[in-house]
Amino acid sequence: MKNILLPTDFSENSLNAIHYALEFLKGNSCNFYILNVQKSSDFLSADLVAAAPEASVYEAITNDNKKDLKELIKSLKLQFLQEDFTYKPVFDFDNLVHAINETLATHKIDLIVMGTNGTTNAREILFGSNTIRVIRKIKCPVLVIPESFKFSKIENVLFSTFRSEDFNTAGITILKEIISRHEPKVTVMELNNNPITTEDKKDDTRVRKVFKDIKYNFSVVNRIPAAMAISTVTQLLHIDLHAMFLDEEESFLERFIFGSERTKMSYASNVPLLILHK
Repeated sequence: MKNILLPTDFSENSLNAIHYALEFLKGNSCNFYILNVQKSSDFLSADLVAAAPEASVYEAITNDNKKDLKELIKSLKLQFLQEDFTYKPVFDFDNLVHAINETLATHKIDLIVMGTNGTTNAREILFGSNTIRVIRKIKCPVLVIPESFKFSKIENVLFSTFRSEDFNTAGITILKEIISRHEPKVTVMELNNNPITTEDKKDDTRVRKVFKDIKYNFSVVNRIPAAMAISTVTQLLHIDLHAMFLDEEESFLERFIFGSERTKMSYASNVPLLILHK
């Protein structure tokens, strides 16, 4: 992991995610691209009143944001003086997904780290609208940090999958890199809606191929809602990081994060969630 994108709206939640990312990547040589996107709907008349007469509306809106980016970077440099980190401010206007895609293309981003951006919307209690859009629309690994979660040593990692064919060697590269660097205990959990057979209790050749260089424990959980199963395992095994592949059809993601109409259970992780893409 060399190039890391850190979206921020300067909220406490997003700043906490930035600090997690820097602690998480201590000892690495990294470029951090700190992105702020200004929505036109957030324009305030006060911004225009405070602007100099000769300034454009654009300048009036963006100057404060750019100044805040510089101040944030200055603060981070002071806190992480001993690290081989570089910080690059990125400012864009109005569209978060478009801005992130442009940054990905320009700077070859390896990982996006962002806060949960929680809202009061009933379907987005944990993951706010910005976070959901990034997870769904951006083809890059995303590490989502729960509100107020502080970095601690990565000792236990959970990788969950709905079908073992959902993942592949290329898409799981960044997870393997994290495992190699932190050397945690790894649990692979297969979520299965069908009756368990003798063969189901064993990890198949695809799992062994992907994790061939990694020692792990494998288990199958049968006919239990994903949110309940993952929440239980996360607590029992003291999981520090949970990883999963984004279901291309979104059905597993929908059940996992939001729950089903039948169970009305939503995912409520207290640990960082790494979303992987094929």
